[in-house]
Amino acid sequence: MAQLRLGPADEVTAARCASWMRTSSTWAVGRRATATFLIVFDAGDDTPRMANLLEGLSVEVLGRMRAGRVMRKPVPVPWVSPPQGGRPPKHGKEFRFAKP
Repeated sequence: MAQLRLGPADEVTAARCASWMRTSSTWAVGRRATATFLIVFDAGDDTPRMANLLEGLSVEVLGRMRAGRVMRKPVPVPWVSPPQGGRPPKHGKEFRFAKP
């Protein structure tokens, strides 16, 4: 992949996706129309955004998530308020990658 110089207003994720689009179109020449490419990103990349930007291409996106990442499950519906009262939670229970 060729090096790309970014300006102060450029977004890294969009520029990287544009680079992958150019590269994948070059690789696709002479290959089957059904060929799918696997693109692997590291934990520092915005993998969900890249998957969204690369939608429509014959690529699969795989990204590593950092060990300290915390994801939240959706709040169960119907939600019952706790006995002590208060506002309903914005997010559900946590899923921490660092916990076994």
